[in-house]
Amino acid sequence: MDRDAIFSKVQKMLTDVPMILIGTGATIPMDIPSMPALAEHLMKTLNSKYKTCSVWQQISERLANKVDLESALTDVNLGKELADDIVTMTWELISEADLALFKRARTDDKLRSFAKLIKKFYDTSAKCVNIVTTNYDRAIEYACDLINVKVETKYRGSYIRTFSNAPLKFKEVVNLLKVHGSLDLFSDKDGAVFAIPLMQTVPLGLLPVIVPPGGAKYEVVLTGASYRSILHETDTIINSANSYLCYGFGFNDTHIQAQIIEGIKAGKAITVATKYASDKTVSLLSNNSKNFLIIERYCQCIDYTKECQCGDFTKFTINGDVYCLDGTYWTMDGLLEII
Repeated sequence: MDRDAIFSKVQKMLTDVPMILIGTGATIPMDIPSMPALAEHLMKTLNSKYKTCSVWQQISERLANKVDLESALTDVNLGKELADDIVTMTWELISEADLALFKRARTDDKLRSFAKLIKKFYDTSAKCVNIVTTNYDRAIEYACDLINVKVETKYRGSYIRTFSNAPLKFKEVVNLLKVHGSLDLFSDKDGAVFAIPLMQTVPLGLLPVIVPPGGAKYEVVLTGASYRSILHETDTIINSANSYLCYGFGFNDTHIQAQIIEGIKAGKAITVATKYASDKTVSLLSNNSKNFLIIERYCQCIDYTKECQCGDFTKFTINGDVYCLDGTYWTMDGLLEII
């Protein structure tokens, strides 16, 4: 299959406005910290306080042995104080990088490309894009502001916003469902949740409302009222979508991807664009879909976490068949060039 045929296939897969699923791989190029960076930050900030805590010792030993953060925080009883500290330290690291992105929003090339990608799908007859993300950051909100598009996040108000159960609208809007919480969200001692934008520090008496990595996140999602509502809206959007575009998403959240798997089993097209598609991602798609496309960086190196000298090539996996082209089409700029 030549370049034109591959591009034509990508364009066909994305002809109908897809539901877009955004993972951390989308914002790492904007200098939002990755999971390994978060693991390093937690080790640095919590080791002193919890040096005699057996649970933390178990976690830190796993991290020191290069176990990923998600796995390191799974199957351990954190306790409230440690769990709250992990949430707070996570918020502080991501927030610092996010606010730096906000300050350069109008000049950041990666964010501007993100905005162009959203606008490409928004500029249809319906003028509506549905986006689901597991990220806490506000890159999507900033991108939508750059293209002057209204964002619906389910919170109402100006500066101290509260959750609304009003139904989503599907015209002249980007519906944004942040299933793991947001840097804007905080809860008080009674569990009431508020959205307070662009805080440089956690407001007094409040705790960030973000779902931390690890097994505990499923419990948080299932017990929080606002989380349950967001998850219900997410299921509705996933089920009603004609196709899916997943960008930088690693398929490590079973409560999010279960509905997507049902959709692709029923024949819905799915496109995955990422720097590196894990064996798990490839297996999940090949075992459940007959209409899938993976766009990723092509590299002959064993360690994808390091920069290499392989050059700029892109691997396209189309329903199991693999093709390689010269160019960085797995990036947002590259994907825009195709579509």
